[in-house]
Amino acid sequence: MLTATDGIERARPFAAALVDREERRTGKRMSAYSVVANSLGVSESWLRKLIGRQPVVVAAHEYLNLAALYVRLCERIEAEAEHERRRAAALREAAHAALESHRGVVASTPRPDRS
Repeated sequence: MLTATDGIERARPFAAALVDREERRTGKRMSAYSVVANSLGVSESWLRKLIGRQPVVVAAHEYLNLAALYVRLCERIEAEAEHERRRAAALREAAHAALESHRGVVASTPRPDRS
């Protein structure tokens, strides 16, 4: 059974991570509160209280909405990372192919003195 205190303590890290991520995206803390609160269907004030350890009631549906929103954030981050990994791998292959096809030129090109 989840007590009210347990719900708050379990919900807080999700809320803080969501706001932090959104703040990095928008560059503004208050905008981040607004975006996350709207996504959750709660007020910005409620969200700030939860993160700031002020008295607040976290209903079961609010806790579950926070957890679901956090899971979606994680999935989005993982998808972005996979996209970047594939992009980097393709560029690395192109660079290897270019170097391989011009091996003699690259190896014999004198380096200018950069001091």
